[in-house]
Amino acid sequence: MLLLGAWIVVPVAITLAIHRVAPQPARRYAAPRGSRMADGGEAERMRLNQAAGMVAAEADCTIAEAFVLMRERATASETTLAEIVAAVMDRSIRFD
Repeated sequence: MLLLGAWIVVPVAITLAIHRVAPQPARRYAAPRGSRMADGGEAERMRLNQAAGMVAAEADCTIAEAFVLMRERATASETTLAEIVAAVMDRSIRFD
């Protein structure tokens, strides 16, 4: 009887262990239709993240706060976030 239990428990334990440690595929979130991100905006996303890192270093804040600062600057100057990102990358504006 103990042997029968081992034959059932061991394969189940191995199966559970395999499923717990198996790598999960990366999740990709779709951008809304018609947006530039849906048309291969990886480069734009990379520039946005790089600009956020530059702003975070200049303003001594977190990346999330840097995104907020860039959005606020875009709203205040009535420009797009893409224009703010380009200006940060060109170092023509600063967030000191």
